[in-house]
Amino acid sequence: MKRIVLSVVLALGTLLVKAQGDCIKIDEPSVKVNPISGNPKTVTFNYSNAQHKSGTIEIQVNGVTVTSSAFDYHTSNNSGTRSFTSGTFTANDVTKIDIVINSESWSWFWFFWYKNGKTCTTTYHPFNESPLPVTFGDFTAVRHSSSVSLKWETFTESNNTGFNVERYNNTSATWESVAFIPSQASNGNSNGKLTYQFTDQNNSNAISQYRIKQTDFDGKFSYSKVCAVQGQNQMAKTVVFPNPSSNGRVTVSYPDASLRNIMLVDMSGRMVRQWRSYSNSSLQIDNLTPGMYSLRTIGTNNESSVEKILVAGNN
Repeated sequence: MKRIVLSVVLALGTLLVKAQGDCIKIDEPSVKVNPISGNPKTVTFNYSNAQHKSGTIEIQVNGVTVTSSAFDYHTSNNSGTRSFTSGTFTANDVTKIDIVINSESWSWFWFFWYKNGKTCTTTYHPFNESPLPVTFGDFTAVRHSSSVSLKWETFTESNNTGFNVERYNNTSATWESVAFIPSQASNGNSNGKLTYQFTDQNNSNAISQYRIKQTDFDGKFSYSKVCAVQGQNQMAKTVVFPNPSSNGRVTVSYPDASLRNIMLVDMSGRMVRQWRSYSNSSLQIDNLTPGMYSLRTIGTNNESSVEKILVAGNN
């Protein structure tokens, strides 16, 4: 999945853009936040290069996802610019709005579409913030008996010392560092793709969650997404946790990283989210409104499973 982050400072509405790669691009002048002060707010913008891509768009307020929408244009031959409008939302003390696009690239081969594996991460920064020290690419975690293989990519690094591999401690409910991996970049700076790997000796029988913390020479840091793996002796099945969820966020753990088509359907039968040819063993779903959902998964051999997800109101 590719992530594009566009940060909007509400006070001035001015952007400084740093773009990279073959990603879906925001038409910068089209970004509108109304009203600049006061509530409720509406965010509108146009994005281009949507041809042969699919994914989700999220709008985050102060780092929290408030609305999202799925798109699927990989079977469309229509190019050009498309428009997306969020619903209205109420937010107090808003300092930043992020538009996050998670996208997949598709190609046509003979008589079918296939995901071509192109990846990139593009970050749009506000004019009064310095760029993040690292732009992350893919991050995966795969269990092999009593160990877990972690692999992550970066597309840019600036002033980077290295990475702490962090594992969530279910007992203390805290993140703990299990290893430090130095940066491969010369003097901590790189504009090319770099790949890192680490094997964690982990024989836990419970689900384990991992994330990567990057730190630069000045102490600034950023995090990757969270990946989850099942326990060493857990049965090979799909696990959803927490379930029920009290904050609209769940993590789905699959027994392996094989290709799957995944659909999230609400109680009325409406498809809420869709992931085609998903190949990670962990899937995080955010911004679910209270209610009951069905998560339908179809594997490469047409084996299927359905998991019920309950999202309760906030405590």
